[in-house]
Amino acid sequence: IFVALTLRYDRHMSWKRNPVGEFRSTDFPKPYFTACFIAYILGLVTTTAVMHIFNAAQPALLYLSPACILSVLITAAIRGELKELFLYTVEDEKKKEKEDEKKKKRPESQIIEQIVEQEVIEEKKVQVEEIELEELDKMSFEEQVSISKKMFYGGLAFLPFLWLVNFMYFYKTSQSPNAPRELKKYIYLSLTGCITWFILLTTWYAIFVNKRVAWSTDVDGITVVIPKGV
Repeated sequence: IFVALTLRYDRHMSWKRNPVGEFRSTDFPKPYFTACFIAYILGLVTTTAVMHIFNAAQPALLYLSPACILSVLITAAIRGELKELFLYTVEDEKKKEKEDEKKKKRPESQIIEQIVEQEVIEEKKVQVEEIELEELDKMSFEEQVSISKKMFYGGLAFLPFLWLVNFMYFYKTSQSPNAPRELKKYIYLSLTGCITWFILLTTWYAIFVNKRVAWSTDVDGITVVIPKGV
């Protein structure tokens, strides 16, 4: 379902860039779907590989969920579309689909008027979004470094996702030629910390699931659910 949703989001972003085009068209760029689909396949391969290496069944979602979610977040960060991603809703698409159905029943003059009105509305939306996205650019580098530094140290309190947000939020700014080295230092340290946490947690979970029975019964104290008969 999540992979299918990324395809729908690709269609939404394509229509947003070209609102005059046919909303139901299948000919549009699919960066999010491609990234998520590849991540899904890699997640399945990883699950199968770990299953054979440890000779024990693996919870597929342990690998698929992070792979799919991170692939979409990283794609959005690279394309500078994180804000649009988090604000996405299917309500706009439903309205657009209803409008397309009504257009087929309207005279050509009314269709042209509707297109013009839609373009004006979309232009206003873009202007508002540009103003909101410029808020980060209005900050001085000192303010950005201060925020990034706080987010990095906040991630040390066992909050690896705060590191991920720090990296994605300031990555685009850090690529500026005038960006201070300190800003780059904190966002790349955050990325390194997030990846390290993910690897450690995944490794620990895989080892624990496969070795729990062989270990002492004392480890059952940290097990949330113990299958019956084990």
